[in-house]
Formats: sequence, structure tokens, C-alpha cells
Amino acid sequence: MINKHLPVYNGKKLIRLMKKARKNKKKFLLGLIPAKIFKTFSIQFLVLLLLVGLNWSGILAIGTTAAYYNDTETASENGFTASSLDFSLTENSFQSTIGLDETVSKNTVIVNGDGMDFQYTLEVEEVSGESDFCDALNLQAKLNGVEQYNGSLMSLTTPVLTTLGTWKFNIELPVDEDSFINGEECQFDVVFKGWQTNVGAYGDGGFSDEERMSFTITAGKMIVLNEFLPNPDGVAYGFDFGSDSSDMPQGEWVELYNNSTESVDLTGWYLRDDTPGEGNKTDIVASNSLPATTIIGGKSWLVIYMNKPIYNNTGDTVRLFNGDNILVDSHTYDDPDFCEIEPTPGDDNSTDASGSCTTVPPNKSYARIPDGIGDWVDPIPTPGKVNMLLTEFGDYSYVASSVSFEDEIIVEGASVEEESVTPGEPNNISDETTGTGEEVTTDETADEPVEQEEIIEEEIAPNTEEEPLVIGSGEETIVQETIIEEGAVEDTSADEEKAVTEEDVIVEEDATVGEEPAVVEESPADDSSQNNNQENEVI
Repeated sequence: MINKHLPVYNGKKLIRLMKKARKNKKKFLLGLIPAKIFKTFSIQFLVLLLLVGLNWSGILAIGTTAAYYNDTETASENGFTASSLDFSLTENSFQSTIGLDETVSKNTVIVNGDGMDFQYTLEVEEVSGESDFCDALNLQAKLNGVEQYNGSLMSLTTPVLTTLGTWKFNIELPVDEDSFINGEECQFDVVFKGWQTNVGAYGDGGFSDEERMSFTITAGKMIVLNEFLPNPDGVAYGFDFGSDSSDMPQGEWVELYNNSTESVDLTGWYLRDDTPGEGNKTDIVASNSLPATTIIGGKSWLVIYMNKPIYNNTGDTVRLFNGDNILVDSHTYDDPDFCEIEPTPGDDNSTDASGSCTTVPPNKSYARIPDGIGDWVDPIPTPGKVNMLLTEFGDYSYVASSVSFEDEIIVEGASVEEESVTPGEPNNISDETTGTGEEVTTDETADEPVEQEEIIEEEIAPNTEEEPLVIGSGEETIVQETIIEEGAVEDTSADEEKAVTEEDVIVEEDATVGEEPAVVEESPADDSSQNNNQENEVI
């Protein structure tokens, strides 16, 4: 069977193949094939030999090979977070008005926001406003009650601190910084700068944080309530105050004071009591003011008359608003303020511990002493003048027959321990005491011997007449009259005050008086009158 897959050769071709096979066998036997193989092998061997020869020195240098053990372990669920520096302030702003010799305060607490420990300092940056006003303010800074700074506001610096806690800032306008008017403003920031404890200074690198507390301080109490009379009721201290409904110069009044050295126009300003009703609003106009103007001078007073009942006699609030309807100043009074004080005109103030009252005692004013900046007290009513306590006023009172309150001063009482001059009044006084015609007391130096007679004071008898008052017993009558020359210069120095004590009255016979004395006639003695009373009349 013929295999179809085998090639089929013809005879010639088969003969050629057999010859070729014999020829190759012969060459192999003769070594021709190994020669070709050797030729190829020799080239590869030479290349290998060359490589070995070139690197023989390196191969010879290999001594021993060190073998090490190693292992790898994996720690899972690990985390790394960068720390932070963050702190905050509990209060970030403060606004307030301030007056002369006044201090306003604000607290804030510096808190670590759960970050790294830090160190910090404080400094001030001016934001806006009047630089002169900012420079006039003083600042005291306390940390947990310990003073860290006290000086000019704009110069605030503190040491580097790490203690946290409560900062208290006390801002003061000194009493002599009075060249500012209402509304002048200072805006500034207190800057807290913190940085990490292992860095030398703020800004040198590392983590840092900055917080600010903003302040706005306004000169808002240059024009202030200074005195007011809520319950005028007839005659007191030698003047008829009228009633609540009386027109000026009687009735209710409110006195303003300008703490500044600059004049201020109060056009558009007004007064109110505690109610918002228009009926109890009093506009400040020239027609109800003393002096008759809306301009209040520097370091001066302006009295505003209500000309109708406004302020309750059982207690109320006096409020002053500016032209922008902003509350400038206020003071609340009530009957307990005066229930503890017994009205004692002509004598030292005393305390009525058992007394009670349902209304404010009549003809007692509320006033700041000293003017403009002092506490509210119970004084002698002095509209348009320096406020003073009754003890400072002595036994002197005033009478006003016109709006000026400068017409006449009456002294009531048998003895005068101390002369006191109402501010604004001239004081060039020569005293003359006339008795029964035989005794005269004068401040002139006499050449005649001086005798002394003891006079005992019995009681003070008030008198509001403008005529010389002559009251006495059947044997003794004393009238003291004071004459003030026109255009005389005021002099209130203590060395020119003359005192007539309760125990002694200096009597001089035939004394010469430099001034023409006013005619004084002796009145018949009245058994119902007091033993001794004196009166000073200013002509």
C-alpha cells in the first residue's frame, strides 16, 4: 500500500539525494564539520575570555559575602494630626460715652480654643476718630486683677504673657482734658497677638493667632445736667420760688453745665421727664433760658425754666437729649433721697432718722458738687451759679427780684459766723452794725478803745423784705447792713471776711465809716420778736 503522504521521487532525483548523503558522510568523517563548529565556538570563547580578563582584578577582590536576616511588620490604624493655635475673646466690642473725670470699664476673657499652649501680648491700634481725643484718654489694663499697664491709651504695651483669664480695661478722661465738645469720638482696637511658646517672637514663624476687641469712646458728657428744682413752693432762703406752675424766674427749672472750654449751641436739644409724652417735653430755646440764649459758654451754666409743672414731687427722672434725639445725661430722684435729710434752712444739714415723706421736700434742689462732674447731693438751690452745700453757704441767703438773681442778698440770723459771697456777685463790703445809738461795729480800724459786749443769740428769724430789718428786745436791737459799691471787684479771700461770733460783738464808739451809711431807724421793740436779728442788704 502506497502512503500518499510520503513524497514521490523519480529515479534521477533519488540518485542525487543519495549521492549528497554519501558526500556529507564523507566530510564528517574527514572532520570538516567539526572545524566549522570550532570556528564559531572559538569566537564566543575569546569574547568570554576577554571579559573575564578585564574583570579579573574585581573578581579576585571579592572575599566573603555577608548575609543578613530581615523581616517586615505592618502597624495599622495609626493617625497623625498637625496641632493648631487658636484662642478667642468672650467680648469683642464696646461703646460708651465718657465725661470729664469719668472712667468707663469693660471686661473680656481670653480663652484657649483647645489648641497648643501659646504666649501673647497686647497693643492698641487707632481705627478712626479725632487723634487729639484719643491721645487725651488714659487706659488701665488688669489681668485677673493684677495691673499690667497704666498710662496713655495709645501707648499700650504689655510684657509677654502666658496666663489666661479676665482682662479689665478702665478708660479715663482726665478732669483737665476739657478742650473737647460733645460728640468727639475715638475708635481703637486692643489687639491680642499670640504665638507658640517655642518661637521667640510674634511673626518669627510657627503657629500664631490674632484677636481684636474694638472700642468706640465718645465725648458725650461735656454738656450735663447740673442742678434741678422739682418742687418749688413759696419763700425759702430769702426768695419766692413760686410753685410748680409758675413762670420764670420762679417754678421748676433745670440747670445745665458745660464741662468743655468750648461754647456749644444747644439748638434742637430738649429736656424730658420719665414719660415719652410731648406734653412733658421742654425745648431749649432763648425764651425759657437764663441767660436768654441757646449757646452755653465754656465752663458756664444755662438754666432752663419749665414754665409749667413737669417733674413729679414724688420722684421722677430728668433727661437731657441732643438734637439727634440721643440721651446725653439723666438723673433719677425719688422721695427716699430726701426722706433721710431734714430740710434745715439757715442751719447745718441734719438727718431725720424717724421721718418719712411722700413728696420731695419743697425748695430743695438736686445738684452736682463740684459742678459738672461731682456726685448728686442736697444743696442750696443756686440756678446759674456754682453749686454749694448749705454748710458752705453759711447763714447767707439770696433774694432775686429779677431773672438775674443778683439784686439783693439778705442775711438772716442774730449772729454771723462766716461771710459767704454768692459766686458772680461783687464783694467790696464794709459792715456797719447799729445799736441803740451808742454802739457801732465797723470793719474800719479805730483809734478809740474797743469795748466788748456779750450778746446771746436766741433764734433765727427769716425775713424777705427788702427794707432793713429791725427786730429786738426792749433793750437791744442790732441791724447789720452791707453796702456794695457799684462796679466793685469780687474778692472772696478769707483774710477779708469779717466774722461776728455768737459770743462777742466788737463795739466801737464814734467810729468813722468810709462809706456813707444807709439811714437806719430804730423800730419799737416787739415782745413777739427775737432778741437779736441781723440783715445784710445789697444795694
